[in-house]
Amino acid sequence: MKLDRADAELFHALYHPMLCFANRELGVVKGIDSPADVKRASLADLGKIRDAMYDRPELIDRFARENPSGLTREKLELVSGLKGFIRGTFIVMRYVENGAVMLSPEENPVRAYGVQSLFSPFEEMVGPVLPAMIDAVLLPFCGGITYDGIVHHQNVVFGTGVRASFKDGLREAKSRFGIVLSLPFSAEGNQRTDAERLRSCMKSEHCRLMYASEIRELRLKDRVLDVLYHQEMGRVHERAIGKRARQLGLAGGWFAVLEGMTVAAAVTKEDVDRAVERIVPAGKKELVHVFRLKGR
Repeated sequence: MKLDRADAELFHALYHPMLCFANRELGVVKGIDSPADVKRASLADLGKIRDAMYDRPELIDRFARENPSGLTREKLELVSGLKGFIRGTFIVMRYVENGAVMLSPEENPVRAYGVQSLFSPFEEMVGPVLPAMIDAVLLPFCGGITYDGIVHHQNVVFGTGVRASFKDGLREAKSRFGIVLSLPFSAEGNQRTDAERLRSCMKSEHCRLMYASEIRELRLKDRVLDVLYHQEMGRVHERAIGKRARQLGLAGGWFAVLEGMTVAAAVTKEDVDRAVERIVPAGKKELVHVFRLKGR
């Protein structure tokens, strides 16, 4: 998730002139009249200009329209894209390849963003103790999400209950949307269906344990989802049965599994289907997973 060096340098090459333009228009900090001045300015002064600019996002359009720096069309498109920024308080949940996964608790529903660092890893600015609360601006850039180098780390110590709530929020966000990797983001257009959420929660043993409560809620929500759960678990048992069968030297044949139990086995699928019809109660027939044992 790290923004490569060329893109990081390009970001500053576009962002510094934009901050300079905003400062000239708004008169926030005296003595910052050129991109070179912006580069030398303190983070405190840059933060003031940045905040004033995002209070007036129409300045981004004006900068792109007037183009005082003579930027190319492609670069102006990158500048215009910055209007998709998100400003607020975020919870840094973990570091990933010089990037970070950040939870956005102010949004409803909660989302988790994969944010690319610029030149310095987030750990250098935020510290090793996570979760950590920061104030920042997330920006769309070169197809990903980055930030502008200005982070205010709130020195807050979270108790066990709050940390647990953040973890639950992260699990919920990942289940609904995955990790959001680009902006702007539409929750309505990107929210996973319940079936997709259930499959995501069940993709590994680790996930099934981690999302056990959500899996239970989804199963109770809809009969179709409960059937899907049993079919997905049937595939899990299929792998285990297939492995054991190959160890025993078995090959071919059809099996029917219900809640981890083999309820029928035969040479042909038709024979297995007939056995399921006779043995399994009517209300559970659609929960049965039928599969063919692959050869050795």
